[in-house]
Amino acid sequence: MRVGIIGAGISGLACARDLQQHGYDVVLFEKSRGPGGRAATRRKDGFVWDIGATSIAPRGKRIEKVILQELPTEELVEITKPIFEHHNLRVTPGDSRKNVRRYTYRSGISKLGKLLAEGLDVRCETQVDGIERVGARYRVAAEEFDVVVLTPPTPQTSALLWTIDERRANGGVRYRSCLSIGLGFDHPLPNLAYHALVDAAGGHPLIWLSCESVKSPGRCPEGGASLVAQLSPGFSLSHYENSDAQLVETVLDFLDRIFGPSFHAPVASDVMRWKYSQPESLSLFPTVNPEGTRVVVTGDSVAGGRIEDAFESGLYASEHIRAIA
Repeated sequence: MRVGIIGAGISGLACARDLQQHGYDVVLFEKSRGPGGRAATRRKDGFVWDIGATSIAPRGKRIEKVILQELPTEELVEITKPIFEHHNLRVTPGDSRKNVRRYTYRSGISKLGKLLAEGLDVRCETQVDGIERVGARYRVAAEEFDVVVLTPPTPQTSALLWTIDERRANGGVRYRSCLSIGLGFDHPLPNLAYHALVDAAGGHPLIWLSCESVKSPGRCPEGGASLVAQLSPGFSLSHYENSDAQLVETVLDFLDRIFGPSFHAPVASDVMRWKYSQPESLSLFPTVNPEGTRVVVTGDSVAGGRIEDAFESGLYASEHIRAIA
């Protein structure tokens, strides 16, 4: 059986890897330059930023065995410091029970996508705008498949389904936007007890601050500091079209209040705009995918926006396909 997977994010890679291990012929189509989706890393002037997902927290899910036992572990880093909270930029330890084991990769979290993609047929920089029925098969990017798997966010998946006159029960899933800003400094952070801050109450524009150079070695030139700030859904939506310079200045004002004025002059910066960052609700995989369907919808809309959830959703799709073979 030949399977075409649209999207080489963590969900698509998990599905493809599992199917290939069971003897299926699998091709992935990815519009970006590389695999991994929102497990994305940006680099500039020696600074490294996990600009999307900032860690892998297995929480007992199946990705744990994969990263610890099946994939190479030379670059795998266990994050030793916890997550603290901020309340209007005042830092507190927060609830220690919410801290779980987390991992990243020394060279960046995008390494996960690269490792999962090894040995797979991934067609990067390939935009898929539609699917075509060809008898009992489907044509994607001029190739025919017995089964097609759709992994993009729901709005993009729905548009693909419309091209074959199909609808699914996840059409009402809505997404949050997220502005993610990487910053590099030529002096170190203070000796912190945490690797990240979260706005637990959800009322501040700074919803997440990852201290990359605390989280993992190799994230900045010697003597420097690397950080990633992620802004709240409401703020991101209303300021999505702001210039990079405006967004950087906004975050620097927040850092000034957390660390003091010495963190107001970065030597490097980058801005990533995630239009579809996290689903605000979910649909159950069996509800979205009728029994026996050969156009399978999976991804964050059926499992959640975290890396470990995306991986799990890919395995759901693989299991569905193996059941109908």
